[in-house]
Amino acid sequence: MGRVFLYTYNVGKYAADLNIMNKFKIAKHTSNRTDSDIFAVSIQEVPHAEVSGVSTRGKTWLHFFTELMYGRKLSLIFHQYMLSNLFMVFSNIDFAGFIQKIENRNVRYTLGGTLGYKGTMGTRFLLRNGIDLVFVTGHLTHGQEYLSYRLKQYKQGKTCTFDDARDACSKRVVFWFGDLNFRSLRKLTGDCFTMKEGKDLHGENPDLDQLTLAMKNGTAFSEFEEPPLRFPPTYKFKVGTKDYDLHRVPSWCDRVLVKTKNIPYKNLCYDIDEIFLSDHLPVYANFDIEGLFKKDPVVAPVCHFVEIPSWTCSVYFMCQFSFTNKYFERHGSNLDWIGFYKFPVKAFSTPEYWMYMWLCYETNDAARAAMDDQTELPAGSPKHYVAECNSLQAGEYVAAYFSVKYNTVIGISNIFHVVTSP
Repeated sequence: MGRVFLYTYNVGKYAADLNIMNKFKIAKHTSNRTDSDIFAVSIQEVPHAEVSGVSTRGKTWLHFFTELMYGRKLSLIFHQYMLSNLFMVFSNIDFAGFIQKIENRNVRYTLGGTLGYKGTMGTRFLLRNGIDLVFVTGHLTHGQEYLSYRLKQYKQGKTCTFDDARDACSKRVVFWFGDLNFRSLRKLTGDCFTMKEGKDLHGENPDLDQLTLAMKNGTAFSEFEEPPLRFPPTYKFKVGTKDYDLHRVPSWCDRVLVKTKNIPYKNLCYDIDEIFLSDHLPVYANFDIEGLFKKDPVVAPVCHFVEIPSWTCSVYFMCQFSFTNKYFERHGSNLDWIGFYKFPVKAFSTPEYWMYMWLCYETNDAARAAMDDQTELPAGSPKHYVAECNSLQAGEYVAAYFSVKYNTVIGISNIFHVVTSP
């Protein structure tokens, strides 16, 4: 059984504030390590300063969630920007080692497809047990009157589900979540109502919700399912308050949908997070996916590190690794790289030190036998390579090999200690 937590938030171009980190519901879910295995986060309308790189690192939403998760010993496995859209996946190091490859697709809708302020991103995680785990996220066109645009964008964005992938697995899980921007057809109640009063409105008026109708009549998302929706409209709020801005029809713009193939699932929760930083409310959902991490059968890791012993920080560091199935000859690149990370790993994209594969060298048999404490090597044994770096500071570390072809780490070493000189 594997548990996947999804979180979507349109931040309305507001910068991240580390002071409110613990108010986020996702922080409460990550505090219990048994609660979820994978955390997927979708942010829309990221501030222009963050998109352009002008914003200081400490005020970005990427930094905000990375710090939040790292405080709970979870690592940033993958992230992607598409202009004002940001997608992130966090988990523990075991999940990083369970990924066979990562693929990306995106469809832009703004200015005839030239910009991605409105758009859809798809990320496919092919797991080593032959399961596709796909996250589709993004931001569709706003406006109650532009339903036809959203339906067209859905059809264009379906390519991000990877349903047409040549190596698509027989077992698949696809989540589509974000600010889908489907609106209510008209006011669902009087001119003034509270969040509490809005909690049951969708159940009482499902045919007034554009997305529910589209799923029902087959014009969009008909292959997907949505958990029972029992929370108030997520848009539009007066910023910083619990009051709706009734210049817009209160609507459930922010949604989480799922479809599976040959894999049972169970929804555990589907609700809002009462964060009033923008004119939207965040929405989160938690799912149990049966057999998500089942290890029979499983494809062996492509890269293997020789056991790294304890090291002294004053000694020049080196490690050895090898590949199965002649990976480097067939699929490798000199732009593959080896990273050395403090443990727990904060983000696999930012190692403490790294080097390209073209800087590594093949070790000779005698040196390899000495390091492995062997007298001779069996015939046909794989080539071993050596990666070196300057002395590391004291602490716990892991090494990992990143494959350009597979867009993920394909081998992770044991946890090793670097100690100060005696």
